[in-house]
Amino acid sequence: MATCNCTPPPNGEMGCKEDCFNRMMFYECSPKYCPCGDQCSNQRFQRKEGVKELEVFWTNKRGFGLRTHVPISRNQLIIEYRGEIISQSLCQERMQNAYKNGRNFYFLDYQHGEVVDACVKGTEARFVNHR
Repeated sequence: MATCNCTPPPNGEMGCKEDCFNRMMFYECSPKYCPCGDQCSNQRFQRKEGVKELEVFWTNKRGFGLRTHVPISRNQLIIEYRGEIISQSLCQERMQNAYKNGRNFYFLDYQHGEVVDACVKGTEARFVNHR
């Protein structure tokens, strides 16, 4: 795990802002190694800072969707997209066999030929629709 080069801010302010090396690299800081400790603002997944009031609902036109009745701020974490990380070839195999009669699929390209399969092991994030 990479340790950032941030300096703990004075007066109880939050550290690890936009100039945090880990944040720029899309890594979360480690609570164990971050110089800002409890003042680190780059641990949103670890602290489970997502929106708590989420509702899965049927949209009639796009299948299931996800909504909230509370305001969401710009750059606010809503929910982490999770699932099983599989290869592209296993994804194709599942599409042809296990999911062949399905209508909705919850795959997300990951990296280096890998895919996140959220069909069975995913969170409510798989129901986020867009227009």
